[in-house]
Amino acid sequence: MAKQRWGTFSVADHLNVRSLVPDVLLFDRLVFPYPSDKAEWTYWNREGWDPALLDYCFLKLEELVGRAERAAGEMVATFVSSGSEM
Repeated sequence: MAKQRWGTFSVADHLNVRSLVPDVLLFDRLVFPYPSDKAEWTYWNREGWDPALLDYCFLKLEELVGRAERAAGEMVATFVSSGSEM
């Protein structure tokens, strides 16, 4: 089995969707930070990080995209299509 290449991103990397095109071609999986609750969602909006746009990117990229959320103080990567933790 070939090794997978994963790309990890910042809270703002999804804001320029056109810049993600090379990353989609280069990496097997893309992992983005994701707001873990409503308070954090509000904070992201206030900072201009547009979590709704991130949801749109997740919808379009489906199986390639994973969410990195804080859970009990640890980062947990979850892939949208399978719902399983990585």
